[in-house]
Amino acid sequence: MIHGVPRKPEVPANETDEYRPNDSGKFLAQWLKESARRTRQPASSDPQPAAPALPIAQESAFQSLLGRAKWPLIAVLVAIAFLQYFYADVMVQIASLPAMIFFILINGQMPPV
Repeated sequence: MIHGVPRKPEVPANETDEYRPNDSGKFLAQWLKESARRTRQPASSDPQPAAPALPIAQESAFQSLLGRAKWPLIAVLVAIAFLQYFYADVMVQIASLPAMIFFILINGQMPPV
């Protein structure tokens, strides 16, 4: 049993404690108000819930920011990966070219070596 909580909701002075199936929901509304004010007292064996690092409003704002930035971030990362692959491919192609020696004729003759 929860300490400090009455067993029955308080009934207004002009109402009775009997169950009425066709009432207008006054008892239900009162019970909902009282239950909203109550907090659950954790048992000693229950682990204490960890406090969230960010408040709920900031956490939801952070999640919405991540949700909006997810696809552009993925597109940028894919573009960077492609450019790195392209750069490495060009460097390998340049390195695999055979060595070429060009002889330049000066006045129609080979230069003295």
